[in-house]
Amino acid sequence: MALTLDASTASADGGVEDVQKGSSGTQYIKITDSGSLNTLHESLQISAHGITKTSSPEHILNVQESDLEVVKPLGAGAFGTVNLVKVKTTGQLCAMKEIRISDEEQTQKNIYREIKASISLSCNPYMVKTYNIYSHPGSILHILLEFCKYGSSQDMLKKLKTGKLTENALAVFIIDTLRGLAYLHDNCKIIHRDIKSANILIDEHGYCKLADFGVASSVLPNDDEAAMKTFVGSLSYMSPERIQNQPYSYVSDVWSMGLTYVELLTGSYPYDNVNSFWDAMNVIVNGTPPLLKEDAGYSPGLCDLVNAMLEKDPSKRMTAAQLLKLPFCKKYLAKEEDLRKLFVKWVQDNLK
Repeated sequence: MALTLDASTASADGGVEDVQKGSSGTQYIKITDSGSLNTLHESLQISAHGITKTSSPEHILNVQESDLEVVKPLGAGAFGTVNLVKVKTTGQLCAMKEIRISDEEQTQKNIYREIKASISLSCNPYMVKTYNIYSHPGSILHILLEFCKYGSSQDMLKKLKTGKLTENALAVFIIDTLRGLAYLHDNCKIIHRDIKSANILIDEHGYCKLADFGVASSVLPNDDEAAMKTFVGSLSYMSPERIQNQPYSYVSDVWSMGLTYVELLTGSYPYDNVNSFWDAMNVIVNGTPPLLKEDAGYSPGLCDLVNAMLEKDPSKRMTAAQLLKLPFCKKYLAKEEDLRKLFVKWVQDNLK
C-alpha cells in the first residue's frame, strides 16, 4: 500500500471514494479504497518500503522495515504504541511509533500535521528526528524516530532520586527548548500547541528535544485562519487566552513551556488538579500564575525568565527569541559545552 500526501497526484481513476472537506470547503483529505491517503500541501509519498518522495530527503534513514528488530515496548500514545527497535546491520537504536489512521477528519489532519512537521523539522537538533515512515494495509503507519535514551522530561522526573531538577540542570533544558521554540516559531511559523513535560525528550548526550507535533499548526498566510482559534492540546498547560477561546499566537507555547519549567524545578505540576474547563477558568484564567520567588532559593535571573513566560497578558509575554537574550540564558550559553556534560553526569548519578 502506498500513502500519498499530495492532492495533485490523485487522478480520476485513482480509486478516490471519499472526500473530506475542511471548514473552509477546501478538499483536505482524500481516502482511496486501498487506504491510500491524499492531502493538500507538499508532496509526500509513503509505501511499505518507506518514504519514497519528500521535500526533505537528507535526514531519511534508508533502511527497510524488515531490517529492524523490536527490542522492547516503550509506551503508548494518543494514536498508537511505541517500541524500541534496532537496525540489524548497524545496531543503531530507534523508536518506532505505530499510528492507526481513522476515518475521522480531525484525527487525519492531526496525523498529517505530525508527519509533515516532524519530517521538515528533523534538520534541527532540538527536535526529535523522523528517520522514515512505512505504510501498511488497514491504514497503519510505522514512524521510525530518533531514540532519546532518557525518555520524556516527565518520565525522567519520576526516575530521579531528587524528584526534581537543580537550577543548573534546568538551565540546559531551558536553552535547548527555547532554541527549539524559536526555530519552530520564527523559522517555520508553527505553533506547537501541546507543549508539556511529556512532549520534551532527552537524548544520551543531554540534548532536550521537542516532540509530538500532532496538533501543531502553521500560521502561514495560506493556512486556515481558524487554526489560530482551535481548542486543542492539553487543557492544564494551555495559556489563559487559549482557555478563553481567544485568538492566540506563538507566545501561547511560551506560557506552556514556562509551566513545564516550574514543574521540572519543583517536582510537581502547579495545575495538576485542573481537570475541566471550569477548573481552568477558575485557577488559570482568574487565578495568580505560579511565579518563582527568590526567597524560595531561586536565582534572580531564573525568576525573571520564568515569570516573564507566565505573564497572563499575551501582548506582554516575551517570545522565545527574546527570552534567549535574557541574562540567565546568556550566562549558561557561554559555558554550554561543559554544562551539558555536567547535566548528563548529574542525571546518571541521580537515577534510581
